Amino acid sequence: MAAFILLGFVMFSESSHPPVDGRMQPVQALALKEWSGGQASTLVDSLPKYNALIYSADTLIPLVSFHQQDHWMPSGNGRWGWFIKNMYLPFHITMGWVIATLFVASFTRLMRQEG
Repeated sequence: MAAFILLGFVMFSESSHPPVDGRMQPVQALALKEWSGGQASTLVDSLPKYNALIYSADTLIPLVSFHQQDHWMPSGNGRWGWFIKNMYLPFHITMGWVIATLFVASFTRLMRQEG
């Protein structure tokens, strides 16, 4: 799981910090409207600061929220933007569910052998 978090960190770091080039964008419609207009607003300023490592863990680990995925998403802009938004992010989320399912399955099997 750590390898996928690090891989996600590299991919989402490619998306850079939002104020620099806009490769990550707010999820909320009103914040996105203000963000796109280039307006400085209290709504956008109130969002948690984007962190690629935490975003990677948030999208990979199911049923746990670090409040990055709730507020940020790839915009599809930039050199790798389309690939990250449309190909890598769904793969990253799916792998999180696969790893979590395998972990639960192996844990329940161990518990069954103990009894």
